[in-house]
Formats: sequence, structure tokens, C-alpha cells
Amino acid sequence: MHTLKTHNQHGFGHIVLVIAILLVAIVGFAGYRVFTSKDKTDSNKPTTSKATTEGQAQTDKWPTDTDVSWSSDGRGGWITMPYDAKAPACPDPLTLELPTPDFNKAVSILYPGQSRTGSFEGLGGTYKAHGGIRFEDNAGNNKDVVMPFNGSVVSATKDLVEGEWQYGFRIVNACGIMISFGHLHDLTPAFQTIADKLPTRPAGDSRATKIEPAVPFKTGDKVATAIGLVGSKNVGFDYGVYDLRSNNQAAMNADYKAAHADAGETAFHGLCWLDNLSDKDKAAAKALPATDQTYGKTSDYCK
Repeated sequence: MHTLKTHNQHGFGHIVLVIAILLVAIVGFAGYRVFTSKDKTDSNKPTTSKATTEGQAQTDKWPTDTDVSWSSDGRGGWITMPYDAKAPACPDPLTLELPTPDFNKAVSILYPGQSRTGSFEGLGGTYKAHGGIRFEDNAGNNKDVVMPFNGSVVSATKDLVEGEWQYGFRIVNACGIMISFGHLHDLTPAFQTIADKLPTRPAGDSRATKIEPAVPFKTGDKVATAIGLVGSKNVGFDYGVYDLRSNNQAAMNADYKAAHADAGETAFHGLCWLDNLSDKDKAAAKALPATDQTYGKTSDYCK
């Protein structure tokens, strides 16, 4: 009896061991299937580069709501509409993407917050709150212009210069930041649709037309594919950035405010847009020479 009991115990122990091994194998196989299935699923996902991720993160910082708009108060200030509506918060720090992916081909910067003396604008002596980006005249006018933030087109211009249409747009984010483009030659279909609805005015009349309802776009959306004047090989476009929420530092000076009262809605709110670029892009922009040979980099906004 003692011998039989010992034999049965050993037999039972072997069975338990076999079952344990089988359980380990089953669990291991199941884990392998889950792991390989996940790996296969992950491999089917589109790869996202670090640059794309960072760009998307920058885009996501900008509000996309369109419930709040901004209107000039006629005295150089801006108010939210509906009246006294609460605007969403702007990104802090206020950083915008470059307005062109062809920036590495730029040869000079037209600084904002200075009078124009050259022929680039054809308006020597007039004060401009916006700046611009210039390229080599013999490099061709096919340069892309893109949205540097999320915003809605609120007004547009169409002007015949030297027999060529030149387009401009004001684009506002509900948080209170506005950008302006000018001297755009060939527009993308979405922007051309807006331009086609503009009234045709005499050459030299670049009065803006209000766009209602405003048309929203997002960071990176392409605005134009050619810039400047093709006939005279004038290759550049205007670019300005404005903070509608408050006056800029220049407008704290009574003499400046009096001198530019007729253009207060831009002059009192213009920013040194070079300072609103990423550190890398800012360094590249400030390393370029100034377009205007008289005022150079002297600016009421850029210090």
C-alpha cells in the first residue's frame, strides 16, 4: 500500500507539471499573437515626422472658432463682434510659421514700420506697417505663399499694376491676431474664388472689399503660387502681422500716433513679424539684408 501511494503521487505530480507547461505555452503564444498583431497594426499607420508633429502642434495652438470677429472702431482701435464678445486666448508666446516654404531662397527683408523709398511698392514716401520678403529678380516669380496660422479671410484687394493683377488679403484669427498679404500674382483655386468676387476698379485703386462671411483657412494652406510682377521681374510679396488686442509700443508715443492717425488700424497694431518666428527662422530672417536701401533695418517695430 505504501509503494502504490508513492507511485500515484509521482504520477499526479507529472500530470500537474505537464499542465503547467501547456498553460505557459498557451499564454506565451497568446501574448505573441497580441504583440505581432499590434506591431502589424502600428506598421500600417502613416509615419509622422518630428517636423510634421511640431508643425501640427503649432497649428493646434491657434483657435479655430469663428464665433468672434474683429472690427475697426474707426479711431485706430479694434473691437470684438458681437460687441464686447470674449475672444479666445492667443498662443503665448505668439509664434507664427513662415509665410512661404521658399524662404531659403529669399535675398532680403522689407522691414515693417517704416516709410517706403524704393520702387518695390511704387509708393515711395508712404508709411507702411507691413513688411515683405524679396527674392532675386531673375529667379522667377513662382514662389509659394502659405498660411502661417489658422485664420479667416475678412477682406481682399485686387489691383491692376503694369497690366498684371496683384491680390492682397487680410486674415484674422478670432483671438485677435491679423496678418496681411500683398503683391500676390497667381492664387490657388480657393483664394481665386474669393478674388473673383471682388469688384474691378481702375488701375491703382487698391481699396479693400470686405468678405462676408469670412472664409476660414488653416496653417499651411497654400495661398498663392506666384508673386510680384512677372513683366518687370519684381519678385516679392508684402507680409504684415498685427495684434488687434492692444496698441503696439510705437503707438504709445504721442508724436507717432499723431503722424499716423490716418492709418491707425494697422500702424498702431503692427508687429515686428520677424520676432514672431521660431528662434531658427528668426535668426535666418534677421541675417538677411534689408530691401529698402534708405531705411535699411531701421523700424518703428523691430529693435
